[in-house]
Amino acid sequence: MKRQGGHTVILNRCNRIRGRNRRGFSIIELAIVLAILGIVATIAVSNLYSAIPHTRLETAQLRMAEVMMIARNQARSEELNTRVILNPDDSTYWIESQDRETLAWSNSMPGSGVETIPAGVTISDVTFGSNEVQYTTRGSLLVGGTITLLASNGETIDLTGNITTGRFSRQGGNLR
Repeated sequence: MKRQGGHTVILNRCNRIRGRNRRGFSIIELAIVLAILGIVATIAVSNLYSAIPHTRLETAQLRMAEVMMIARNQARSEELNTRVILNPDDSTYWIESQDRETLAWSNSMPGSGVETIPAGVTISDVTFGSNEVQYTTRGSLLVGGTITLLASNGETIDLTGNITTGRFSRQGGNLR
């Protein structure tokens, strides 16, 4: 047991008995690590895919609430009867305003004129009459009601209109 540079000769003999100096990882160790990483990656990807329907549902709900507020603001600022038409068959909706003189309704949706709900989300139930959310010239709702959105994973979320304020509430708080 001689000392050489702070190491004992016994350690050098152990390395010689094995037949090599260990400086890296064996192929078996690398395979085990890669297998563990593959399992973790599979779990992470499946969790991401299961979150997509929920994210689309929340996006649809927030956008629909935003369009409701745009319609409410149009009714108040322009002093026009305004409505949001909901078409559950093709998952679209848009804003219409009523002309004061002719009483005819026309599309007043900013941008493209029609909003489409994201893929995988549908309008499953509307308690507003004739699938219309109508605002008075003061921005209050003509009739209160609820819009239910359904995701492809079966999750539902509601938008409920307050007849007095014209605002819509959703799970998690009030959208102003």
